[in-house]
Amino acid sequence: MPPLKWLPIKPRYTTRFPEKDLISDWLPGKIFSQNNTIGPYTSYKGYQTGPTYAGCNVTRTVGGGVCKIASLLYNVATLSDLKVIMRSPHSMTVPYVSPGQDATVFYGVKDFRFINDTEGPVVI
Repeated sequence: MPPLKWLPIKPRYTTRFPEKDLISDWLPGKIFSQNNTIGPYTSYKGYQTGPTYAGCNVTRTVGGGVCKIASLLYNVATLSDLKVIMRSPHSMTVPYVSPGQDATVFYGVKDFRFINDTEGPVVI
């Protein structure tokens, strides 16, 4: 199966991320941090402007949409019984997962993290 490169947010939005930075083996005891792995979310790193929640408003920022990645990873980690050690919900419901199944990130402020508490490597 080819590596995942595009995550649709809405038909007119996509989030592209540097998959070479994300896809790797996470050895037992290693902590995964989305911000440390694929951040900062800057135009220099190839991130584009997308929708971002700011309190109860929707705005647009560079890197807007990376929470879709955090939410996907949160659900995968949860369904895989991996220990989530840092996760923050959005300030409003999101359209791409059910309430309570989202995870928000904001570089330097909010992160999504889990620990590989298994006996083998986890491949993302």
